[in-house]
This record gives sequence, C-alpha cells and structure tokens, in this order.
Amino acid sequence: MKISYSALRCPHCGSSSINIVNDDVFLCDYCHQKFNFSLENIDFQNENKIFIEELKDRFIKEIEIIKNEKRIDKAMLIYYKKRANPRFLSTFSLCSLIISALASYSTFFLENLNVFWYCLTIFGLSVFSFIFSKIRIKLRQKKYQANISYCAKKIAAQDEKISLYERLVSRLTK
Repeated sequence: MKISYSALRCPHCGSSSINIVNDDVFLCDYCHQKFNFSLENIDFQNENKIFIEELKDRFIKEIEIIKNEKRIDKAMLIYYKKRANPRFLSTFSLCSLIISALASYSTFFLENLNVFWYCLTIFGLSVFSFIFSKIRIKLRQKKYQANISYCAKKIAAQDEKISLYERLVSRLTK
C-alpha cells in the first residue's frame, strides 16, 4: 500500500514532524521514537509539487550540513592520526643513532680513545632515545586509537546518510 510522504505520521504519538534516519528508519521529532517504514511504500508522485520542492530543498540542505560536518570530522581524523604517529620522534632519534654510530666508528680508527668513548656514550644515549621514542609512539597510538576509530565510524555514517539523501533527491526529481 502506497502512502504519501505528507500523510506519514509517527505510530507512537501521531506527529507529522519526522526525519529519515536510514533507508527504512524514521525518527519522530516530537517523541524521539524511531519507527520502521519502507521508503518503497512512499508515493512521492501524488504529492503537491510545492511540497516536493520544499522536501527536495530540505534534503539538499541536509546534504550540505552533513558534508560540512564530514569535512570537520576528516580534519579531526587527520589531526588524530598525526598525533598518534609523530614521525619526527623516530626520525630524529634514528638520525642521531646513525650519526653517533658513524662518529664512534670513525673515531675508533683515529686512535683517539677520549673522543671514541665520548662518541660511544652518545651512541648509547641515541640507542636509548630511539627505543624510548618507539615506546612513546606505541603509547600515543594506543591513546589516540579510540578517537581515530570514532572519527572513521562517524565519517562512514555520514557517507551513508549523504547517499540516502542523494537517492531521495533523485527520487523526488523524477
């Protein structure tokens, strides 16, 4: 049985103020209850043309709002990924490790033991720094992983919502 979108009411309270959550799930703005109704059972063809245009505009505005939220969430995702994986820590400690190893190696052949022990000490500190930076990176990844997965899930949900509204706009355009 086909029903017009404007005649669709919340089965819990009877309100006509409803929003589409997913393909077959609606949310009542009044009682905040969700209910299922297949979009295939909605007859957009027999609706008032002005109502259809208003509905299309509403869906297009929703798409723009969601796209703006998605841009912000993508920026947050990039921020958390960068915070979780600070490359400068491991790069800096790896460079200092290589330089101190080369310095120790070269001073050993110069037969200057004072400089050799100094370079060897710096090499030991560089090894410690490298290991410490790797541990710190692992801790940061663990710290920011929840934020990264939250942002990624939010972006995926926004993509679904955008595609839903775009399908609805295309149905209303026909």
